Amino acid sequence: MLEALVTGDPEEAALRDQVSKAVVTSRDYSGVGVFVNFAVPETAIRLGASHRLIEQTPRTYLEHPDVPAGAGVLLWFHDGWLATLECYTYDGAWPADESLFNVHNREHDA
Repeated sequence: MLEALVTGDPEEAALRDQVSKAVVTSRDYSGVGVFVNFAVPETAIRLGASHRLIEQTPRTYLEHPDVPAGAGVLLWFHDGWLATLECYTYDGAWPADESLFNVHNREHDA
């Protein structure tokens, strides 16, 4: 999933470096999605744009047999560092079996 989010981003090299060094610090389920929070060491390459507009946030689309309307995924940043992966359904509950998701690339500004 992270591969689909970073491919083609203007700061792809920095994102790949951060993703490769990131550690999951928590995972919070909301019922309709999940927030995965990361810690990235300062040895990673920092993004040039420390705060991105929502239109510039890397995103992708997910399909799942138990989520007819599909799901979305966003990456959030804080001060130039990867902070959170947010996954959410467009309608309905988050499925129990996350392994059934299919990831589809989506334009970064779609």
